[in-house]
Amino acid sequence: MLEQSTVFENSRNSALLIPVDHIPLTTTPSELADQLQSGVAVDTPSQSAGSAEPKLNPRKNASGHSSYINTLAILMATCLNALPWLVDGAVWLGVIGVILALWLSTRVGFTSSLLVTWLWCTCSVGIAFHWSPATMAYTLSSGIGLGILVAAPLIMWDGLRMALGYWIAARVTKDIRYQWLAAATCAIFLEYTMPGVFPWKMGCVLLPIPWTIQAVDIFGPSFSTLVVFAIAGMIQISARAIWIACRFEKNGRDTHARLSTILLSPALVFLTLNFVYNGLAWSYWQSQSESAKKVRLGLIQVDPSYKESPARLQEFTASIGNQVDLICWPESSGGNYELQLDNFSDSDRVFRMSRSPARGLRPWPNPKCEVLLAGKNYVGDPDQPEQLFVTAMLVDCSESIVARYNKRFLMPFGEYVPCKDFVPGLTELFDMDEQIQPGSSCSSLASLTGARIGTLLCYEDMVPKASRDAVAQNANLLISLINGSAFESRFTISQHRQLAQMRALESRRYFARCASTGETCIVNPLGEIESRLPVQTNGVLIGDVKLIEGRTIYSRFPWCLPIVGFGLLAIAFRFNSKSLFAKKIE
Repeated sequence: MLEQSTVFENSRNSALLIPVDHIPLTTTPSELADQLQSGVAVDTPSQSAGSAEPKLNPRKNASGHSSYINTLAILMATCLNALPWLVDGAVWLGVIGVILALWLSTRVGFTSSLLVTWLWCTCSVGIAFHWSPATMAYTLSSGIGLGILVAAPLIMWDGLRMALGYWIAARVTKDIRYQWLAAATCAIFLEYTMPGVFPWKMGCVLLPIPWTIQAVDIFGPSFSTLVVFAIAGMIQISARAIWIACRFEKNGRDTHARLSTILLSPALVFLTLNFVYNGLAWSYWQSQSESAKKVRLGLIQVDPSYKESPARLQEFTASIGNQVDLICWPESSGGNYELQLDNFSDSDRVFRMSRSPARGLRPWPNPKCEVLLAGKNYVGDPDQPEQLFVTAMLVDCSESIVARYNKRFLMPFGEYVPCKDFVPGLTELFDMDEQIQPGSSCSSLASLTGARIGTLLCYEDMVPKASRDAVAQNANLLISLINGSAFESRFTISQHRQLAQMRALESRRYFARCASTGETCIVNPLGEIESRLPVQTNGVLIGDVKLIEGRTIYSRFPWCLPIVGFGLLAIAFRFNSKSLFAKKIE
């Protein structure tokens, strides 16, 4: 006699009674629930013993109920995936959002799944980066309507990049033991191959708990995406195991074997190995930092957009000159100078070899320590220069410019127009008075303090290649000079810092950010923010940084993670294909 059973329908619409013990692990809880609701056998002793076919209860139509559940799950996934970008510390809400997204991707058909997933992912990205239309309107010097028109395709593109990972994974497997790995592998591949205006990673939401993503120094920032999916997958798998144990517990060998197979999943193995590495790496890099040479920085946060800003910068600089080894000014604070200018000590020469705005500016007459600042350098006629660069300049105590770095990665739509050769009229749409040229090479700026500074200018601190190239040039300290005065939203400033914070982890360097409106902060090689200034205020941040040498595996082999990811996915499916629990019911 069967103790418990579930009814499935075959192609001839006859009832097929299948013991629960033989329900495969690949059947999701939602699928099994729908099957149980659609028709459950009345399992009485007389029916089992004397009837050839079991009697069925009236069939229940659960499509409306399922539709409400799907709609609620879509709304929750949309909000929960956006919240970590808006609320500091909302990490676990983001993980729940990923769990819902994995579940939703298997709920509807082939074509509608992509459209529905793309729609809610686009909405989620739109909520997270809701400030982008206003920023585009500012860039275009236009109204919010045109800003929305330009920002919408960019948000839809990022939504597609997010949606494809879930959609492809659902087409590959519905086995929850491996679905997270398929989704993570697809998402990582798309992060590497699909460009975005803001190169965000899904795993950036884990930055408030950096001890979970220390292996970024081996596999790069997209490793954090793999960790997010693994945590989500492990929670999903554990919940499934508990559900099976409570709903269909038989205390038999087969049930225990199935539960063990679920719990001993690739997610658990991966998270265990990651936990071990996190502990070892944390201890090692703490000891490296403690023994490294120390340099004291003064980071000045002043918006250079105002006429009185140079005087305010000089006032702050003079007040801390005897307390620090190196002072940093934000981007756009250093004036516009001819590329041939090599010293600020002669006021008349500085005036002749500069142009407005801030023509003739001597950043700090008679300095007491070195200053790192950023402005523009030009070649040729000041009014119509042949070349124009955004340039970082290191100035010593004699006011000599001892080293320069020209910005190589320009801000899309702010400093150059992407796809201008393919879209007629696109260049005219954006108000750019002058054409900025990208720098041709990367170099570290050698300071008298012993620091070899890898300088990142504004947008560059979100680009992993910029810091990798700096470390390849023997930089032992990363400093980013930022002018974010165009971004009025606090969310924009916070998200910029989130995207930049990974540079410290992946390169194992101290990373200092000097921003005009924030976030000015110091990040240690473990990814922790040691100190910061409040955003959208004027002030000075004084802090110590350590000069750490050597190169990480990621800085040498940046394509390591996609290769390893696809290898792990292939191994997982190799074992999955041989698993008794992955077989379908015949």
